[in-house]
Amino acid sequence: MSYAVGNMLGLSLLTGGSVRMRIYRQAGVSPENVARVIAIAALTFWSGIFSLFGIVLLLRPGALSLGGFAVPGPLQLAMGGVILLTLMAALAASARGKRLLTLNRFSLPLPSPGTGLAQLSIAAIDIACSAAVLFVLVPGLGWESYPTLLTAYVIALVIAVLTHAPGGLGVFETIILLALPQIDKSDMLTGLIAYRLIYYVLPFLLAMGVLAASEGAHIRRRFGTVARGSRTVATSIAPFAMGSLVFVAGAILLLSGTLPALPDRLKAVESVLPLLLVNFSHLVASLIGTLLLMVGFGLFRRLDAARHAASGLLLAGAAFALLRGIDYEEAATLLAVFALLRWTGPAFYRRTAFSAEPLSLRWILAVVAVILLSGWLGLFAYRNGAYGAENWWELGVRGDAPRFLRGLILSVLVALGFALWRLASPHHIRLSTGKLPDEVWDKAIAATDNAEAHLARTGDKRFIVSQDGSAFLMYQVQGRSWIAMGDPFGPAERWSGLMWQLREVADREQGRAVFYQLSAAALPHVIDLGLGIMKLGEEARVDLTSFTLSGAARKSLRNTYGRMEREGQRFEVIEGDALLAEMDALRAVSDSWLSAKKQREKRFSLGRFDPAYIGGAPVAVVRNDAGSITAFANLWTLPGREELSIDLMRHAPDARSGSMDYLFVSIFLLGQSQGYRWFNLGMAPLSGIENRRLAPLWARAAGLLYHHGEVLYGYEGLRAYKEKFHPIWRSRYLAAPRGLPMAQALIDTTLLVSGKP
Repeated sequence: MSYAVGNMLGLSLLTGGSVRMRIYRQAGVSPENVARVIAIAALTFWSGIFSLFGIVLLLRPGALSLGGFAVPGPLQLAMGGVILLTLMAALAASARGKRLLTLNRFSLPLPSPGTGLAQLSIAAIDIACSAAVLFVLVPGLGWESYPTLLTAYVIALVIAVLTHAPGGLGVFETIILLALPQIDKSDMLTGLIAYRLIYYVLPFLLAMGVLAASEGAHIRRRFGTVARGSRTVATSIAPFAMGSLVFVAGAILLLSGTLPALPDRLKAVESVLPLLLVNFSHLVASLIGTLLLMVGFGLFRRLDAARHAASGLLLAGAAFALLRGIDYEEAATLLAVFALLRWTGPAFYRRTAFSAEPLSLRWILAVVAVILLSGWLGLFAYRNGAYGAENWWELGVRGDAPRFLRGLILSVLVALGFALWRLASPHHIRLSTGKLPDEVWDKAIAATDNAEAHLARTGDKRFIVSQDGSAFLMYQVQGRSWIAMGDPFGPAERWSGLMWQLREVADREQGRAVFYQLSAAALPHVIDLGLGIMKLGEEARVDLTSFTLSGAARKSLRNTYGRMEREGQRFEVIEGDALLAEMDALRAVSDSWLSAKKQREKRFSLGRFDPAYIGGAPVAVVRNDAGSITAFANLWTLPGREELSIDLMRHAPDARSGSMDYLFVSIFLLGQSQGYRWFNLGMAPLSGIENRRLAPLWARAAGLLYHHGEVLYGYEGLRAYKEKFHPIWRSRYLAAPRGLPMAQALIDTTLLVSGKP
């Protein structure tokens, strides 16, 4: 196939070499080895030509002549001898071990004498046979003419190859005719034409057929993947692209309706259809164009209803474009947009009604601009026409101006009514509701190692539950942000599905998915969701398996714990009926703590003092020597005993200094005795964020706030307090759409966590 293509098209190293490269590369051969194959084939071909040429020069009777120029006999013998001796010298050199030809970084293996001789023989036989094809096609030649024709053939072939003319066309034939003047030219031309067809055209067609079949099979194998991939890409840009195309399609219908119809086309339509139907089609086409301008915004917002409406309008617009004046160009454009819209159908999945969101002001301005342009264009086109009352009802062939006016007024009324309806329509976000089922809680809490799951009991969350009921994700809506609290809870293999569900539900409701206080384990999933990531701070965890009060590092904690014990302070864990009996005392401590701190209850990322919530889990308390509760913390426990933590941590104004340290150490020792692996001290906001010159702007701002914002929150102080327990720190993150939506997500999250209604 390489020779067939190279012989026919010329530039065989490029054309035939490309065929070899394609076939060998599919078989796994490296480009360097393909280049070596091409070089070996080329050397074989040329060595065969010169070996045969040398033999012919030595054995051919008579002097060689070409176009009146004759080569003397002795020179002819000398040329043949030099050619053959050179080839023999090359074979002798390979016999002495010279088996590698190196040119820069490219190396070419040389044949052994036996292989080289075989190459010369095969190439010479190949050329002799190809010359024999021409010999048997030229009428009237005897066997005595074959050596002469072979000589002419070799010379013509060499010159044709050197000129790189496609197939040597013209050059080859000219050299043959000049070298064989004794043969009748008409017979020779007949043979040359037949030779071209048999030796060049037929192999080329066969080779191209085989290549086409091979490439077709290769393309078919890849077409499915390519088609799916291209559809995915098209779907990703479809909302903007199709919204714009539908808007343009509407503008085309509207603007073309303002211009005079082509007389020949209009007469052809009116010869078949009633004049009333033609004018009605013009009016309906303008109406459809206006509606397409409006519906385009729904496509931009991924609304499935907008897709269905636009599809129907495009088909109807194409039909009425033909009816009003055989505007087949517009009809073809509308049908092409319709096909693209159907192809990108999966991009339009939101099942929100048209009235779910007020129409964008920019979109309204774009619609107004198109209608004004349509009006100006029509008034300019019919500036010399009369606009009397009788013209409004004119239906004749020359009624272009009345048709324009009727269409314009209808477009203005429809656009105005549609815009007022959309602007006046209230916007509602449909929120999912429901309480987390007990069986889901039981399965998820048994499979999780994150004690934060207890935030599901606070009553201020919404939930997405996995299909098998073994995992859940808790979230709440603030503004347009659908904010998930922490990682999903339950088996890790369910996380991705739950996070995708929140992303899709938020997107369907025209909101943004936000994930607050994610661990590093969840980052691969939000990266798959295409969200940006921002570090919020670091979370402190105490390794209970190695916790001890011994050693110099824990001297301060050891002294505080011993002093509190000596002063009659007592640690206790209460639950069940005993907890209910102490609820009023706990509330008094909580209220006094909130009052002293001048704070109100938070929500979402923290619990609040609610008897239903507090009573659902054990509470660790510190009692004074009189038996009164002076400090408490509600405990978050897990059946798997991987992590122990607390939520609310409050103390009375009269609590002894060091009460909270005593409470923490006592909980550590309790968790250690019960076989817990970790104790979670909670997060230190903004800590661990690198404030470097090349860091992102948000990281530099967070670093400045952490180091200089002590008056606002006490970031460094909180980190320093938790550091005394010698925890292990791990990062926590926020994930949200990149750019401005991330800033909006931060604002919504802050409002949600702060507890403001």
